[in-house]
Amino acid sequence: MWRLLCDHLPRLPFWMQQLNGVLSAGTIDLSRAVELISYEAGFCAEFVRICRLAELPTADDRLDSLIVLLGRERVRTVSVGAYFTSYLAAQQAPVLTEYYRRIDRLASMAYRLALSSEEIDAQEAYVAGLVHHAGTLPLLHTIDPASELSSAWLEFSLESLTAQWLLFGTDTLELGQAMALLWDYPAPLKQSLRISLDAAEDVPNSLLACLVRAADQLCAAGLPVPETYLVTPPEVVAAAQRPTKVLPFILSDR
Repeated sequence: MWRLLCDHLPRLPFWMQQLNGVLSAGTIDLSRAVELISYEAGFCAEFVRICRLAELPTADDRLDSLIVLLGRERVRTVSVGAYFTSYLAAQQAPVLTEYYRRIDRLASMAYRLALSSEEIDAQEAYVAGLVHHAGTLPLLHTIDPASELSSAWLEFSLESLTAQWLLFGTDTLELGQAMALLWDYPAPLKQSLRISLDAAEDVPNSLLACLVRAADQLCAAGLPVPETYLVTPPEVVAAAQRPTKVLPFILSDR
């Protein structure tokens, strides 16, 4: 079963592997980086969109300017998110369309929460939200769209480990970590995945991971993405420790 699921992990295309290589070099070849980012139109559009989530000092959307302004590691983070969303946008299966809707909502929730924090970068939180349930993707690729399993999955919350075991006989944690290695996630995104979805005693050790966990719980509770939530880092950490309860800080927009 494990080998079958690993076979369904999406591989990065050659041009994305090359982009990672360019961004990992001692000195970035800007013209080559721009060429690779422009290689696929859907990816390029998502790259610019996610770049604009950062508070940049200019409205210039030239790729070379964005790369310089964001820096190497942040561009790598943005690239992961851009490829993930552009890949999903091209899929046709109903379960994948619904999956895309759910992770976009989670990412938006994480982004809004992070905007109120001086200690968590909102753009990074958005991408971490996108890949938080990345391990679900290979599971969904194994589902027959016409099957009862497909219909059942659409009724369950992404964050429920119980549902994952009932539907698939496994959970998505290790698969998500396998994707992080396969796609060579930057360190903050890898850290945000080191989390047990249902185990309150397994508290993530980074504030970013805590925030994404809190955003996940808000989405699971069916709460709307807010314009603003004024939360403090201690509240975010506390939220990450309450996987099955409605979070106290959502009851009022202070």
